[in-house]
Amino acid sequence: MTGLEFVLTLAPILLAPGTSTLLVSAEALRGAGSIAQVIAGDLSANAGQILVVGGLLATLGEIGSPAFFGALKWIGVIYLVGLAATRLVGRRAAVPRVPPGLAFLRGFLVSASNPKALVFLFGLFPAFLEPARPLVPQLALLGGLYLALDGLCLAGYALASRRLATASVRMPARRIDRLAGGMLLLAGVLLAAK
Repeated sequence: MTGLEFVLTLAPILLAPGTSTLLVSAEALRGAGSIAQVIAGDLSANAGQILVVGGLLATLGEIGSPAFFGALKWIGVIYLVGLAATRLVGRRAAVPRVPPGLAFLRGFLVSASNPKALVFLFGLFPAFLEPARPLVPQLALLGGLYLALDGLCLAGYALASRRLATASVRMPARRIDRLAGGMLLLAGVLLAAK
């Protein structure tokens, strides 16, 4: 496992629009000054999800085998291809609503209320773990890379949204969904090739 392989597989997934990116973009389009708090809340929820998945994988890895981790990898591939299909032919997801003025909580709740994240992480991480090596350091590296890249992607969405708002340029939602579907499909193919 190399960190570069993980980042190259993860980047298209995190760049594809989802509920967290929609929330950050909405905050930026409104000109809200609380974008950093929203991102911090999102990343805090992600860190909790990574700890849950890491604990499960460490526990299951003790009784598992390379075949177990291989099966989890293919579950992740199927999940990503399914997500891509819904983006390519489905409808746009709505941004969940929470009380205004609670930016950190808003970011945390949007991310924590997404059970897909646990399934995604549970399917993605095993493809990059070497069962013969100690799992905790590997999980710490993958989790750290995930959080760093996710934070950068969310900040990028906030910056792009602010620039779009000031330029009054709008991209049709259907085009965004097709782009996101293509990115998710690419991530599924990269994961399958691993």
